[in-house]
Amino acid sequence: MFPVLFDIPNAWEMAGSALTIEIVIGLVAFLAWLALHLKGRRDWVAANLNTVAVLVVLHLALSHFMEPGREITIYSFGVIIILGFLAGARFMMGQTDQLGLDRKKVFDWAFWMLVVGIIGARLLYAFLNYEQFADNKMEVLRIWNGGLVWYGGMIPAILVGIFLLLRHKLPVLHVLDVGAAAVILALGIGRWACLMAGDDYGRVVDENAWYGIRFYNDRALVPASLRGMPLHPTQLYMSINCLWMFWMIEWVRRRAKFAGQAFAAMLVMYAVSRALWIEPFRGDFVERNPAYGRHVAAELSLSKGENSPALSLKAGDEVTGNDRTGRLLADVTLPAGEGHTSVWAISDERAKPEAQGRFVGAPQWPIDKIASLKDTTGVTVSAPGSSRWYGSDLPVPPNYVSTSQWISIFVVLAGIGVFLLGRGVKEHGFAEAVVAHAKEKDREPAEPA
Repeated sequence: MFPVLFDIPNAWEMAGSALTIEIVIGLVAFLAWLALHLKGRRDWVAANLNTVAVLVVLHLALSHFMEPGREITIYSFGVIIILGFLAGARFMMGQTDQLGLDRKKVFDWAFWMLVVGIIGARLLYAFLNYEQFADNKMEVLRIWNGGLVWYGGMIPAILVGIFLLLRHKLPVLHVLDVGAAAVILALGIGRWACLMAGDDYGRVVDENAWYGIRFYNDRALVPASLRGMPLHPTQLYMSINCLWMFWMIEWVRRRAKFAGQAFAAMLVMYAVSRALWIEPFRGDFVERNPAYGRHVAAELSLSKGENSPALSLKAGDEVTGNDRTGRLLADVTLPAGEGHTSVWAISDERAKPEAQGRFVGAPQWPIDKIASLKDTTGVTVSAPGSSRWYGSDLPVPPNYVSTSQWISIFVVLAGIGVFLLGRGVKEHGFAEAVVAHAKEKDREPAEPA
């Protein structure tokens, strides 16, 4: 897709006249904004002038830290994430206005939720893939290179969000209900950032599948081995899933008998749909499941003689060789008579990190036996030197529960707990709370002219 929107020239590499014009524009915009601000005007004109001045300052500041000749890259990922946040925040403030809550406090709350969410998502990714950052710790800060774990951001953001709501004395369950819909709306838009960047890519599909999506850009986050191949558009699956949930959460929130129901519904619906609908189509299996990241896989060649019986193997059947055991990754069926096929097997024993690279093009795991074969007459099993690290383009190991699926189980339990908590507290639902606020506002004495 388009991981990069455009590149901005380094300010010090620009022509002197162009740089002078930019500085003059920024200075004029700042002075005009200051004049309007002193007069008490805070309309869209003042906001746009302020934005222009800030952008000029940012350009000059970033250029100061740039290497000579290097441009400032604007990534589509960051731009779309910001748009998603603004859409969610705008929706949330419109809803909390009806409850009589302070807009500034609500926006500040949403902003800190975003910051904590991004930090948590990146830290969990770095923790699960610590070897990737062993040589360069600063690489953790480069989130535009991919690597955000949604649950790593959601869980700490919720905890910090509850703390901030209690601190600012805001109604926790009501704000969480509105925030649930706002977050899902923002996420539905934000998943397009993953599509543009090539992150969260799907598994390979049939060459003629109409829904397959291909990534050709060499700056996309899809591995080089999968570029140009048709993949499941899992980013679009997740976006559609979020937009559908946004409608459902709003339906629940506006009809809820007590506060907390919409937030509980969001936790349960997201976890269940993520585990059952999204995960089976994801292609970045190894990147998100480092427990399997260093296992060795080998492609087995199975051949039968002309007079040999039919051969039938199941995914998960045990294979052995070179003091190592493993399992088949797919079913294998060969009818009676001469035949040949191949299947991948994965070792149950993890390879040592220093052995990386030795598994390419060398038979490091020469498999010589499949335990489930009862009659081996005329059957030959060999590993013709195609052993390698377990890769994302291979089938998921049988009966393997991914990290996200495990977390989804606990998120569902948390959603049930929130529902029971809300039922016990018995605060008014959103509709009743809006009516109560309107009545209270009508009883307030009018301000003196």
